[in-house]
Amino acid sequence: MLLKRICIFTFVLIIAAGCNQQVEPELEVIIDKTKLQEGDLVFRLGRSRSSRIVNFADKERSYSHIGLLVKNSLGEWCVIHAVPGESEETEGREIIKCDLLLHFFGADRTVIGIVMRFDSIAPISQQIVDKIKELYDKELPFDHNYALSDISTVYCTEFVYRVFLSAGIDLSEGRRHTIPLFKEAIIFPSDILKNKALQEVCEVSFVKKN
Repeated sequence: MLLKRICIFTFVLIIAAGCNQQVEPELEVIIDKTKLQEGDLVFRLGRSRSSRIVNFADKERSYSHIGLLVKNSLGEWCVIHAVPGESEETEGREIIKCDLLLHFFGADRTVIGIVMRFDSIAPISQQIVDKIKELYDKELPFDHNYALSDISTVYCTEFVYRVFLSAGIDLSEGRRHTIPLFKEAIIFPSDILKNKALQEVCEVSFVKKN
């Protein structure tokens, strides 16, 4: 058992150490904002170490991170999400954060991205938005233990799962992944993306700036 844990830990370190990717410095993010609605789900395949590990652990290997769209007090599109290692805007605290949409999908942190919508959201849209903002206002810390049973902390898919579950909807439809060294089964972005009630709103693309 000890040898197995050492092997897994070593492998994770190797994956993490190799995650630095060359990023085009002059890329512009293109998203059709006219199609967006509050409560939309945003998925990205990230460039961070944690993204590389998630992408390796998930056999689907599509997207490594997820958040939810709302508008801020200025009417700007923002993504509320829980993410490790991006605490520069939150005074060094790893808590649920709010990023402007184009920052969330910045080329320095995104390989590919997509916006999805739960097709029956209309009757519960305000409830969903209210729950997003409620959890954001609580400034919940990021859950490094990835434990769904701990409601005092939250990880990215857990946040989205909790928001919709408050309206009686299990976006993951019970799908879970068991990962060595973790006490509880984990929800991956792919577990939510497989929900057939999710419809594509638009893809995120990148073009070279003139």
